[in-house]
Amino acid sequence: MRGFIFTVALLVTVPSIAPAQPLRPLKVDDIFAFKNVGDPRVSPDGAWIAYTVSQMDQKKDASDTDIYMVPRRRRSGCWIAAAAKRRG
Repeated sequence: MRGFIFTVALLVTVPSIAPAQPLRPLKVDDIFAFKNVGDPRVSPDGAWIAYTVSQMDQKKDASDTDIYMVPRRRRSGCWIAAAAKRRG
């Protein structure tokens, strides 16, 4: 399970790595831009892992949680992952 959490964290952070930008104080808008990954669950047949990604919506004063599924890594060391970008 630790490997899954590391993989998800890596997939979420790697695309955001960019050349260093000047440091600035953290703002409230920055906190609303955070996405929280959590609640990983393995499917009953062991083929899939579902996890949630939550983000706050400042305008609606609410949170939005989406569920994602990825194929589970096989013991052979071979694995497949998919990423999608949704609008709305």
